[in-house]
Amino acid sequence: MPSSQEGDKITITRSAPKKAEVSTPAVNTAVSTPGAAFYTIQILSSKDQPALEKSLAKAKSSGFDSAFIMTHDLGDKGIWYRLYIGKFQTKSEADTYLQNVRSVYPDAFVKASKI
Repeated sequence: MPSSQEGDKITITRSAPKKAEVSTPAVNTAVSTPGAAFYTIQILSSKDQPALEKSLAKAKSSGFDSAFIMTHDLGDKGIWYRLYIGKFQTKSEADTYLQNVRSVYPDAFVKASKI
């Protein structure tokens, strides 16, 4: 994935999907330093970290190279692992990309988040 660094921002441009079954446009995932707000697309959530790691590999092999896992401590509910795709500067960019994600993950949704 090509990237360039400008001051405190890192810009990553998503390449074309590896498999033909998912047609996804290039994604500009420029996000500021830690603590910066961004929008992302949540596709799965589980307490089973090994299972989510397998799902991460599947998402990436389906052409979603910007997929990543974040850990969330929900107190009494325990530790949950959530699988996301992309980091978008605006909700509009995330909503546009969501249409492509839903072709593979129909229950996916956009979520505001922080690094």
